[in-house]
Amino acid sequence: MLRVGTFNIENLFDRPAIINMEDSKKSSQLLKLADRLQVELNRKTYDKVKIRELLDELKGYVTIRVDTGRFFKTKTGGAVAAEGPQDWAGAMEFTREKFDSRQRKSTADAIKALKADILCLVEVKGRQALSDFNREFFSGQSRYPFNMLIDSSNDPRGIDIALQWKDGNPGVLRSNAYDQAMIQKN
Repeated sequence: MLRVGTFNIENLFDRPAIINMEDSKKSSQLLKLADRLQVELNRKTYDKVKIRELLDELKGYVTIRVDTGRFFKTKTGGAVAAEGPQDWAGAMEFTREKFDSRQRKSTADAIKALKADILCLVEVKGRQALSDFNREFFSGQSRYPFNMLIDSSNDPRGIDIALQWKDGNPGVLRSNAYDQAMIQKN
């Protein structure tokens, strides 16, 4: 019998610090503040004091990336200089935090418990991260010597998926990511 499994590996090595906390209530509160900050950043005219207050409350969890123009009065941050979105280009970004080895081991243990011959993984950071994860945590019968990363370029979040299998040639593997007929149906 062939066992097929799927698992969300949440990028294996890092994820936004705002959702990587044990206290889900605090995480929810911070996410609501991040939503409020995004609403403020989308306004035609900024409430600079409100934006600064939200940034202070979200310190360590979000940053403002400035690609062009000027958002802050100084290069090191401080007061908001931009009058509105027309003064700068960039984005609010979530600060990322590394998983510790305990979290990666826990993910590996859950995958091992699936005992799948073929495994579909979601939220894969990259092929190298996947190979490193396999080398670090899988050996013997739990090892997946074959893997393939599938770039989900039609996913605006940039979340990739991967296939892993234990043995044999799976034959031709094909993605429908660029199949216009499939895209138009959805």
